[in-house]
Amino acid sequence: GPNGAGKTTLFNLIAGTLPVSAGRIVFQDQEIHSQKTYQIARLGMARTFQNIKLFHGMTALECVMVGRHTQSRAGFFAGMVSLPSTWKEERAIRERSLELLELLGIAELADADVTSLAFGQQRAVEMARALALEPKLLLLDEPAATGVEVRVERQTERGRSGVDDRLGGFAQLLQRGGRVVGIQSGVDEVLRGETRVVRCTAGLLRA
Repeated sequence: GPNGAGKTTLFNLIAGTLPVSAGRIVFQDQEIHSQKTYQIARLGMARTFQNIKLFHGMTALECVMVGRHTQSRAGFFAGMVSLPSTWKEERAIRERSLELLELLGIAELADADVTSLAFGQQRAVEMARALALEPKLLLLDEPAATGVEVRVERQTERGRSGVDDRLGGFAQLLQRGGRVVGIQSGVDEVLRGETRVVRCTAGLLRA
């Protein structure tokens, strides 16, 4: 849909960023429209943003690790007293986060201040953070605005041959039964392998 059609607003409602004024939203057989964003994330929903949202004062790696902490089992007390299990879990979170940065082609930027990175690099960090959650549903807001091309359906149908290795994270997500929903303004950018396209105009969804 065109700019102002309501695409990002729809994502904000689904992900809990905006309150729902009427109706209900169901995910994983649960009504989520009254839940907090972190509660929805724990159910297995991750997203990227049209206007990139990263954490100031953190490195690229640390930003991705934040997304991975939804998989953490150690509580506040265990972290405060530095139990061995906490350090083991932290190492695993760090290793997986580095793997995702590698998959998206920016592993060499792991220790860089994330706010000092170029726009496309910041977008890749944001995607890595979303994938770190190991989501059942991944919402991508304007993914074509980055140099990391997203052709997830085509990769799973045709295998790895001829497809950028940086898409490995998306392939792993789909192989685990996850789903990807993306929004894009341009039709040419959308029709590159997606299995279903819905047009949004003036806040209304049209098949």
